[in-house]
Amino acid sequence: MKVTCDYCGKEFDKQPAEIKRTGRNFCNHACRGQFERARHAVRCTQCGKKLIRRLYEIKRTKTPFCSLACLGQFRKENRREKVRCDQCGKELERRFSESKTAEHHFCNKKCYGAWIATHRVGEDHPNWQGGYEPYYGPNWSEQRDRARRRDRFMCRACGISEKQLGRELDIHHIIPFRQFGTEDYETANSLANLICLCPSHHSQLERLEPEEQIRQITHRGTGRTRSQ
Repeated sequence: MKVTCDYCGKEFDKQPAEIKRTGRNFCNHACRGQFERARHAVRCTQCGKKLIRRLYEIKRTKTPFCSLACLGQFRKENRREKVRCDQCGKELERRFSESKTAEHHFCNKKCYGAWIATHRVGEDHPNWQGGYEPYYGPNWSEQRDRARRRDRFMCRACGISEKQLGRELDIHHIIPFRQFGTEDYETANSLANLICLCPSHHSQLERLEPEEQIRQITHRGTGRTRSQ
C-alpha cells in the first residue's frame, strides 16, 4: 500500500497492518529520528498559550501546560467528585467545584422536574405567588381525571406519556386557580382551563400569561384546549 513519509514527503510501500499499528509513516529510521527531534507547536490546556514541544513530550502527555500555576488551576477546576442524583439515586460525576456549591444534583431534566414537583410545593416552589389554599374544590379529583383522559395521558407540550414519565402528569390551570378562589371552583376547574403537562413544561408555562400559554401549546401542534 502506498503511503507518504510524515517527515520528507516521499512515497513508499507499507503493509496495511503496520500502518494501523504505528499510526505514523516514515520511509527510514533517519526520517523518524528527524521527526521526533523536531519541535512542534501545541497550546497550554488551561490558558491557551502557544508552546513548543518535542514529539516525545507531546506523546507523554495529552494535556500540556505552560506552568505549574496553570497545571494547579486545571486540576482544581476539573477534579471530579462522585455524587448521587437526588431523585433517582444514580451515581454521577461532577466537577469538584460543582459538587461543593450545588445544593442538589440531578442526572437530567426529567429527574429535576420530578423532584421539583414533589419537594417544592407551596411557598417552597420557585414560581410560588402566594395567597391561596392548595385545595381546588370538591370536584377537583373528578376534573383532574377527566383532563388526563381527554389528553390521552400525554403532556400537551411535548407528548411524553405517563408511562414514559413514570408518574402521573401535572394538571395545570391556564388561568391560575387563585384568580377564581374556592367560591368559583367550577369555572376554575372547567376542562377549558385545564391541561396535562410534564413537570418540566409545567414549570415553563407557569411563568407565562394565559394567552401566551395557549399560543405556545398550539404552536407545538398538540391541539387546543377543549371546553367542558
